[in-house]
Amino acid sequence: MLSPDPEIAANSTWNTFIYTLGGIYIDVEVDCQNFQEHSCSPVKKRFVSSAGCEKHSVIKQDISIRFALFDQEVSPQPINKIFSQRLSDLYTTSTGYVQFFYLTAAKKELAWVLEIDRTFSEFDYFICADKVKVLDFFDLSVRLFLLQHNLIERQGLIVHAAGGSVQGKGIIFAAPSGTGKSTLSGLLQHGVQTRLFSEERLIIRSIKDQWHVWGTPWHGESHIAQNESAPLAALFFLKQSEQTKITQLSRSDGLYRLIQTASIPWYSKQWTDRGLACCEAVVQEMPMFELAFRPDQTAVQAVERFAAEL
Repeated sequence: MLSPDPEIAANSTWNTFIYTLGGIYIDVEVDCQNFQEHSCSPVKKRFVSSAGCEKHSVIKQDISIRFALFDQEVSPQPINKIFSQRLSDLYTTSTGYVQFFYLTAAKKELAWVLEIDRTFSEFDYFICADKVKVLDFFDLSVRLFLLQHNLIERQGLIVHAAGGSVQGKGIIFAAPSGTGKSTLSGLLQHGVQTRLFSEERLIIRSIKDQWHVWGTPWHGESHIAQNESAPLAALFFLKQSEQTKITQLSRSDGLYRLIQTASIPWYSKQWTDRGLACCEAVVQEMPMFELAFRPDQTAVQAVERFAAEL
């Protein structure tokens, strides 16, 4: 475990924020003397449960994240690399994982080092002191790459989808990029019986044998990001068409399409198997449909009429 610089730590005042995401409580401790003040955009405010300069008494703390500074560059230790992206490398350790994040693709200048436990429930960020001004700790706290693991741990998935509540029923419209989520969201926004939680990514989780859908802060161009939930009634997979038509999918077809849109850590067989098991559970328990739609009001009418009958 890395440690912050002792002199910095001795002069630090800690601030705690509680976020909620997908029904999960995220407890974030920040060295508020060295980090920027908490910047609450309208989107961020929807996901902040509480904030203050004293340590909160959290009844239910699912994820713990701590931000501290260290005053020297740290080089990756000779441990097993399991995943690499343009700006980061992920390694296994004896206690979990460690991620090194760099400022450039050359991977010579560190921005931070992040230590993670085996269940992706405890995160310790060690930020390079001269990089603080370019970082936003809210964005770091709700990174999709990290939280996908914790959601799988809690029988949930992050799905590339638009959706929310239609006729009081939780419905998601899943599709790869460029398949029509934004188009359909623009139409559904004007539906009288529709409340969109997101037009980009949603969380689905099974709680007490009931699947639910939540909005997320990972929004698209329309900035639709509501921290709201509804019992999940159906999943639709989108296809643009000259005519609007809803067709029920077989379980195998539904599973194939869900896998294409769910966030699964493919780099790890362990996490891949668990993510696929979540997908299979969804398919076994939820009805799935293809929504071939024409980009006009016929799509809104079809969806609202169908949802009323679910």
